[in-house]
Amino acid sequence: MHKIRSHKRAWFLTLCALFSLLVCGVIARAAGEGNTLHVKLAANDDAYIADLETADIVVDIYKFADATYDKDYDTYNYALTSGFSSLSDDFAKAQEGTRDWATLAESAAEIAKGLEPVKRAQPIDAPIYLDDAIYLVLARGADTEAGSATAYTKTWEYTFQAGMIALPTKDVNDDGVIRTDNPGPWLNEGICNLKSSRKPLYGSLIINKTVTSPSGTEPATFVFHVVGEGYENYAAITWPEQESNTLTHIPAGITVTVDEVYTGGRYEHVSGNGSTAFILSDQEVAADETKEIASVYFENKPSGDHPGGGHGVENRFTFEQESGDWPISATPSDKLVSE
Repeated sequence: MHKIRSHKRAWFLTLCALFSLLVCGVIARAAGEGNTLHVKLAANDDAYIADLETADIVVDIYKFADATYDKDYDTYNYALTSGFSSLSDDFAKAQEGTRDWATLAESAAEIAKGLEPVKRAQPIDAPIYLDDAIYLVLARGADTEAGSATAYTKTWEYTFQAGMIALPTKDVNDDGVIRTDNPGPWLNEGICNLKSSRKPLYGSLIINKTVTSPSGTEPATFVFHVVGEGYENYAAITWPEQESNTLTHIPAGITVTVDEVYTGGRYEHVSGNGSTAFILSDQEVAADETKEIASVYFENKPSGDHPGGGHGVENRFTFEQESGDWPISATPSDKLVSE
């Protein structure tokens, strides 16, 4: 963003132009008044912004490099702060244009997890007052740890890229490049619009089974059909080995309807058919002890017209977030049916 000069060579930084996270506008102020940074949310989709605004997003600001004004050249010289000194080679290459600034910012974000920010948990849209320097800007949810780069709404997980901004700066030239020899005054107020990516959140559903009294000595398998907006699945409970079954990886924020479509062969409905449940995300349930996993309840009694049979095996593929795999399991657990 700034041109770094000596008597023998001149470098310039183009931070705002190169970082996808920070899209910066600037406002001129008189010299000596310090700098003000405004952080805002950015997206092209109104619905995206509306959902993102429901998250309690804050930013942590780290001083990446000190800035010293050189009045002879009307420019700024930069020196990495001690916490980021290990990035000196990468910083020099970025200034020369031989290393990507975004990669440098992500490397700095990893280091920042062990450092204390100069401004912690600053709310979005509130002015942040800063000295002359290059700053690392990291966004997160207020209820997450510093450096997490994540924020949660009811149905989405947002991830913010790390970014850098230098203050003060100059306005862009006709070529769209920020250089310290651009005409006009130094600019001490910046507006930075945070860009993010997101992925959907998922929740769980517990199906509970009660049988008033057994019909014979054999187990019975009850089958359930679960339907919601954009979601359909089947689940089974083999009673008495199971009294409940938990479905996972259901899109958060939808209402599902559960019907028992097979009553165990020797049983009939008492209650529960057509039960509905609203799916909370696993993150919301874990974060708030007053919230519980969605549950539905079914009760059956002997039908009296089938003396035996009516049991089977449920194969289940369960999504594992960390590995991205869908390992198979079975209920009863020792009755896996393989291809």
